[in-house]
Amino acid sequence: MKNRQINILVGIFLLIGMLSFITLSIKISGLGFKDLQTNETYELIGYFDNIGNLKSGSSISLAGVEIGSVGLIELDQNNYNAKVHLEIDKNINNIPVDSIASIVTSGIIGNKYISIVVGAETIFFNDGDVFEETQSALIIEEIIGKYFVNSLNTKN
Repeated sequence: MKNRQINILVGIFLLIGMLSFITLSIKISGLGFKDLQTNETYELIGYFDNIGNLKSGSSISLAGVEIGSVGLIELDQNNYNAKVHLEIDKNINNIPVDSIASIVTSGIIGNKYISIVVGAETIFFNDGDVFEETQSALIIEEIIGKYFVNSLNTKN
């Protein structure tokens, strides 16, 4: 009888531990119940020379407010650029066509996301439109490498 109670307690303890692990994994991954909801979106497309470590699901912000998320990321085999599909909330339907999509970093070594800088045009993007101007990700490693190469070249 006592052995059975211990087995039940151990089983409950393991179940609580597994549920805690699953909850922690979901929180760390950035997924949540809001991701399971299907918000209506429309798609814009941006071509970037280098996307750094931008990932599908990364956020898209305008004036610091999240307005969508990155969808599919693929290689444009004609131009050798990254083709990024931006899923924008259907309620945000007044983004001027001369706006700029930039890949920026949250903090010094944080996650990459897309920030949209609003233009001045009175014509707005529609579903499937392409950003005319984009700014690729700033890669810290490349900057440091160029600095060291330049400093070595100036010493010689």
